[in-house]
Amino acid sequence: MEIFSHHRYARSSAQKIRLVANLIRGNDVSKALEILNFSKKKSAYLIKKVLQSAIANAEHNDGISEAILMGQKVNPNGIRLGIIQSWRSTWYANTKDFAKNLASDFKVRAFLNKSLSKASISKLIIERPAKSIRINIYTARPGIVIGKKGEDVEKLRKIISKITGVPAQISITEIKRPELDAKLVSDNIASQLERRIMFRRAMKRAVQNAIRLGAKGIKIEISGRLGGSEIARTEWYREGRVPLHTFRANIDYSTSEARTTYGIIGIKVAIFKGEILGNISPYKNQDLSIIPKKNNYRKIRK
Repeated sequence: MEIFSHHRYARSSAQKIRLVANLIRGNDVSKALEILNFSKKKSAYLIKKVLQSAIANAEHNDGISEAILMGQKVNPNGIRLGIIQSWRSTWYANTKDFAKNLASDFKVRAFLNKSLSKASISKLIIERPAKSIRINIYTARPGIVIGKKGEDVEKLRKIISKITGVPAQISITEIKRPELDAKLVSDNIASQLERRIMFRRAMKRAVQNAIRLGAKGIKIEISGRLGGSEIARTEWYREGRVPLHTFRANIDYSTSEARTTYGIIGIKVAIFKGEILGNISPYKNQDLSIIPKKNNYRKIRK
């Protein structure tokens, strides 16, 4: 059985890694780990990590197809639609009206994201009941959206009604804990990068806040010209568990862009909040002592 494991961005030359690999080539796993533990070469630690990863793959992933293991190759939100997550636009339309409604949805979202850029908008849910449009705005700062005595909401409602051509209703839902919302976390990191705050400090602060407020796990990935370097690179930080390929895992995923003087820096945030089991109780080992024994009675023939 062949087991593969890879290490990306190894900070060592190929020649140094090859020298360490020649030391363990031909030995069994236990002997190879013993050699690497006592080796004084710096590349021995990298080889040891790759070997331990291959051992874990052999123990836990035997017989599993590659499609199940490739959780990072697909959008975590899209793969869970219809399972534990719902769509952001919930309406039905005829064939002739579908394109028009879709285009108006796009215009409404672009308008609200631009006009409420400072209101910490997490998501917009659009519904279309009976020749009207209803928009639910999830925000961490509802006061900015509402305005003084509700003046700003009324202005937004009139503009949206003019864009769509149907009566509009706007409802606002406040997000109590923005540190556990992936969109707000990624936007916050983007704003810090635009204000020239070190990316490692911004990542670490976001991870600590999410774990402190009860997140099961969080992963943040930043890519671009980090710190103004000439060569773009990718760095990520993870705390806890983030099972991307488990469908019942409640993972909030979002992306943002930071427009710095060096160029655009992309930010990806995935927050694991727990597992959604619905009405299914988690499996527990059954106590066989409480199960009544079945008595086998012999039938008496007359």
